[in-house]
Amino acid sequence: MVPFRRRSKLCAGNHPIMKTSLLKLAGLLIGAFALTSSAVAVPITGTIYIDWNPGEFAAVDSTTIDFPAGPNGHVTYTEGDYTVVPFGSPATFFDITYSPAPLTGELWEIGGVWTSFWTTSFNAPIIGPNGGGILSGTGIAYLPGHDATAGAWTLALTNNAGEFSWVSTTTVSGVPEGGLTAVMLGLGLFGLGVASRRQKSA
Repeated sequence: MVPFRRRSKLCAGNHPIMKTSLLKLAGLLIGAFALTSSAVAVPITGTIYIDWNPGEFAAVDSTTIDFPAGPNGHVTYTEGDYTVVPFGSPATFFDITYSPAPLTGELWEIGGVWTSFWTTSFNAPIIGPNGGGILSGTGIAYLPGHDATAGAWTLALTNNAGEFSWVSTTTVSGVPEGGLTAVMLGLGLFGLGVASRRQKSA
């Protein structure tokens, strides 16, 4: 009969030195990522209003908003990081398909693609009694010198005898896209610590 052999204390799963090394490595990774993120991440914080150009009406039906060829709007108000955009700057809004399935994509841009906003989601549209209404949702903002940042957009349409004027508000004060990576890294390292403690107590 083969004699019973006790499991070696040097097994990787229970080796105290290996556990300590893993936890130290986890701490170093968190510290390094935090330093890198704080040095690089520059989120956008601010608000920008874009209004239609008088005489350049949008065509609206039950599924789409068709804007005239751009530039079809102009900047009427800015705050925060968007104050670098001059008042009155020409802006271009792009056609929106919101039914039956909203299509995400570029919502507006200023100065070519110098600064822009891309939709990622739509809220349920609010339809007014005269055929106007409000569309809104979330998206990602882009501005030179800053990281791509999550934000919210609103587009209000007014029906003037079948001619639709519009105003838009975009507010950005979210976490840069890279922030999600930090969250996932933190969760993974937290799980590593929990698993290590469970093995020790087993």
